[in-house]
Amino acid sequence: MIKLLLVEDDFFASRNLDVFVTKLRKLFADDPKVEIKTARSVRLMLVVK
Repeated sequence: MIKLLLVEDDFFASRNLDVFVTKLRKLFADDPKVEIKTARSVRLMLVVK
């Protein structure tokens, strides 16, 4: 039972992160100096030029 709860929590936690990153991308969409990149080993990178 505990394992089932942890798996469900992981799904919701990762989904919350996806929503948060999407909102950040929309927020910075008009600023060419700021970019959020997805990298294989790092996952997410905030790039400020």
